[in-house]
Amino acid sequence: MTRSNPWAPHLRQLTGEFVGTAFLLAAVVGSGIMAQSLSDDVGLQLLQNAFATAGVLVALILALGSVSGAHFNPAVTVGAAVAGRFAWKDVPAYVIAQFVGGLLATSALALIGIFGPAGAFADAQASGRAVEAEQALRGAAAIGETSPSED
Repeated sequence: MTRSNPWAPHLRQLTGEFVGTAFLLAAVVGSGIMAQSLSDDVGLQLLQNAFATAGVLVALILALGSVSGAHFNPAVTVGAAVAGRFAWKDVPAYVIAQFVGGLLATSALALIGIFGPAGAFADAQASGRAVEAEQALRGAAAIGETSPSED
């Protein structure tokens, strides 16, 4: 007689929460960083960040909602349990999956910032090539733009 793994039914749900939380936090933080590099206007930066975050959140809910419920946030998980729409016994596992997913995403972005393109951008700024680096960054991020604008 074979015994099934008791975590097997939950593994798919927990993976959905882990992946969803990681992608959501990467989108929130990444779009915030990108918005700062695209505009000096704080209001416009917030708008850019909000639209990018909303778009990613909708995509994640559509992709993972049927898998895990698409909580992606410990507060949502606890709120659903308080409202009686989620089992309290599953709350700790969901919160751990969300925390680890968020930690992975923010750690990856920090490493990219230190060693990746953002670090190279900071090096260019420090060496006096800031205008060239900023134009290249704006050109790469602009939708439909083939070359950076000459200011």
